[in-house]
Amino acid sequence: MVDGPVTTYASYDTATPQGNDGGESELLYPTEYLNTLNYPGLPPHFLELKIGVSAILLQNINVAGGLCNGTRMIITQLLTKAVEAEIITGTRVGEKVFFPRINLIHKEPTLPYELKRQQFPLKVSYAIKSQGQSLNKIGVYLPKPIFGHGQLYVALSRATSPDGLKILIRQHEGQQVNVTKNIVYTYFLSAIADFDATPVAHTVD
Repeated sequence: MVDGPVTTYASYDTATPQGNDGGESELLYPTEYLNTLNYPGLPPHFLELKIGVSAILLQNINVAGGLCNGTRMIITQLLTKAVEAEIITGTRVGEKVFFPRINLIHKEPTLPYELKRQQFPLKVSYAIKSQGQSLNKIGVYLPKPIFGHGQLYVALSRATSPDGLKILIRQHEGQQVNVTKNIVYTYFLSAIADFDATPVAHTVD
């Protein structure tokens, strides 16, 4: 949905067999197969970027300098051999950095090979894990009542002040205006192991 053309960067993938396979890696693991693999912590084979999109860093590039795994940034320039981005989290907010293609390696004991993907260490990302973070401005969209225990608490407790918190509640027929319910369950386990799950509704106005 971001305006502008898409720039697609293709990775260069290779695999090194682990153990005593005794065969040619190109025959065992053809490039076309390696290109289809997606593992956590690795960028996709076809990395599609636009100027203005939100992305995260997938590797620790310079921990002391604030370029850590999970650092969020906005893409500002797309070149042939480098990508420029502006950092929006951490200790270097507002700084612009260039990223070249690097070798990212995925290795685990259950796989018969070690995958090496040469690609920019970036991935488009608009969602982050909020637990454990404090944010100055938070928008919470509630199209329907809260469905998970602690979900509303986690969302609201990330705000540093009430002034930075906005909640949009989608109105349904027969529902009070600007009211939602946080359904949680209290569990009681007696000495005879009788189990009772009683729903308790908390109204948030």
